Amino acid sequence: MGFFLILKAHIVNDYNFKRRKQKGKRIANNSGNYLALSSYLNIGDPLIGDLESRPDYNRVVVPLWGMQRTYESKLNWNLELGVGYGFNDKETYISPIAGFSIGWIFGKDGN
Repeated sequence: MGFFLILKAHIVNDYNFKRRKQKGKRIANNSGNYLALSSYLNIGDPLIGDLESRPDYNRVVVPLWGMQRTYESKLNWNLELGVGYGFNDKETYISPIAGFSIGWIFGKDGN
């Protein structure tokens, strides 16, 4: 097992704010759906653990569909799905990408 440092760059296009607002749904703190282009990069051995990495680096470029919701309680969750094109110093590959996160929003509620 190992914990790796992964760098992520993300370009996002939120696409259903107007419709959500018309239906009386929340759009505060970016509650809505999005399309994104993401890139992930990890280099080298794990920061913690003894899992050995075969290649010197891994890079994945992936178009994503995602949805993020923030509730009045300030509980936040995000789901994103996509299929990525990956490559490293030894091979290229296609990889499914799925991410889910739960968080808490601090500070004022932004509309």
